[in-house]
Amino acid sequence: MMYRRLAGKHPTNAAIFAGIGRCSIVMHEYSDAERALASAARMEPGNTDHLMNLAHCHAQMGDGEAAESCARKVLEMRPGHAPAIRMLADILRKGGELEAAYRLVEPAARVDGCEPSLVILFARLAASIGETREAIEVLESLDRGAVLSESDRASLHYELGGVYDRVGRFDDAWASYELANRLSASSPSVGSVLMHMDALRRAWTTERVRSAPRASVESETPVFIVGMPRSGSSLLEQVLSMCDGVSAGGERSEIPVASRSLLYPEGVLPISAEVIAARVDRVRRSSLDRLSRQIEKSLRRVDAGAQHIIDKNLSNYLYIPLIWMLFPGATIIHTRRNPLDTCVSCYFRNFGPGMEFTNDLTSLGSQYRYYDRLMEHWHEVFPGRIVDVVYREFVEDFESQARRIVEAVGATWTDSCLRFHERRDIVATESAEQVRRPLYKSSVGRWKNYEKHLGKLRSALEG
Repeated sequence: MMYRRLAGKHPTNAAIFAGIGRCSIVMHEYSDAERALASAARMEPGNTDHLMNLAHCHAQMGDGEAAESCARKVLEMRPGHAPAIRMLADILRKGGELEAAYRLVEPAARVDGCEPSLVILFARLAASIGETREAIEVLESLDRGAVLSESDRASLHYELGGVYDRVGRFDDAWASYELANRLSASSPSVGSVLMHMDALRRAWTTERVRSAPRASVESETPVFIVGMPRSGSSLLEQVLSMCDGVSAGGERSEIPVASRSLLYPEGVLPISAEVIAARVDRVRRSSLDRLSRQIEKSLRRVDAGAQHIIDKNLSNYLYIPLIWMLFPGATIIHTRRNPLDTCVSCYFRNFGPGMEFTNDLTSLGSQYRYYDRLMEHWHEVFPGRIVDVVYREFVEDFESQARRIVEAVGATWTDSCLRFHERRDIVATESAEQVRRPLYKSSVGRWKNYEKHLGKLRSALEG
């Protein structure tokens, strides 16, 4: 709001419009971000920061052509600009152009003293096009010969673990993943989150659900996909977004922000069921109507003409009651996968800040156990309101499962849903390479390759 007032007073100040753009990106309001950053770039055409932010914005909106154009302009102005090379390679990769991304990065990656992140990206791209031997040689050489930060070495071993896994060197893969997680680990503060989940179960009784207020307008625009990471959510989003009138909105922040505004103003998830219950009982319908209108308006910035817009913020499983209060008519889809497969896949993924629980097998197993218990509770108190999608069933009986989900959303079936991997715009997820491939089943039962290493995880899952 402050930036917008300043923009009115200083309509030719590029820094103000750049600030609006950055803030809008954080709020996932990409149409607003695009307009502001394009204005900043017009005012200061030689400013590569504006162009890089604009490229990021276009990429998040799925406009690969515009994103690529911005990144190439940066490279014209500053050849060898490492962030622009990374950005352009990522755009190409997420657009399915793996060979082009490989060729782009290769010259820079082969220069002595190249930035480690570019070398690691090059190895990832090499593996993606089947050059696994080259990928292993590049990564092992970098590991032996370079002075790396802990962050870079962790990234290296996440990638090396992935290549070892591809070629069946499972013990070597585990050793790399274990090192990567050890280097990435901080002190995961999962205790408060687990206590919050327990408090939610105790606060949201059947009686409280019956008495809780709901917004008066039953919008069916939002479709919420919730669950644990690495449970098949990106595949599901890709399939649904092939339907006419359905747009992918990405991992959005509106519901957590609304939760803080309405229930947790101090910004800390309460661990007392009594506190949660008291705050829910004070909620007024007028507040819900105001928030639901705000969220609907924000979603419409993704695609003003869409019948349904997908919010794939998986952690919204913590806010199922709030979603029900704000959007009683919305579809909530819960993606499920074998617990061991889910947790192993999370352990193998370099998530970064906010996902520290995935760096420790005991914390990861505990998080999964409490999440599973909470979802079971939501099914009990919101019967028939949550659509479960089991990953194994989805890939083994794809068409009938896809039709079931499309029907549940209220969208119109089209056979293009079966050809989800042919979609040519950018897939704004780290699972982009997987959802570019035709349906495959090799991820089912993947944990069995690492069974001897999973003792701590099994204990935590069993409680």
